[in-house]
Amino acid sequence: MGFVNEAMQAGTAYEHRILDFLQIPGLVMDKQVITGHLRINLDGCTDDTIYEVKTYRLDKVFTPPLSYVRQVNVEMFGLGVRKAYIVAYGLTEREYNNFYCDIDIDRLSFHPIEYDPKFIEEIYIPRLNYLSECLDTGAFPKVW
Repeated sequence: MGFVNEAMQAGTAYEHRILDFLQIPGLVMDKQVITGHLRINLDGCTDDTIYEVKTYRLDKVFTPPLSYVRQVNVEMFGLGVRKAYIVAYGLTEREYNNFYCDIDIDRLSFHPIEYDPKFIEEIYIPRLNYLSECLDTGAFPKVW
């Protein structure tokens, strides 16, 4: 199954509950998009918006790190939409082991993510093309 830790388990357990709580009209959860060698697994989306759920420790301040911003950019690229939010939810210590606590609206925050065509065109697409070529030829990719 790969690497799993307490934070990942809690995030997975709360993801659907958070999206259900939001009651977004037309929301589809767990949509998968496959284009060539690119596979995108979306937490939630509508026809024009992506909702990527991230949980964090409530005693910390949540600011989307670059890795999350880039993840959402790739999702926007793959889905062909240009509107996305990271939906952040702060978890208490208790909630890392109890996945049945009610969602607290005061701990939800929405972080709009701007589409970054420069990242997609200059960094992501060349890497995707290189990795696709490696998969097609059976070559092991070199570090860039």
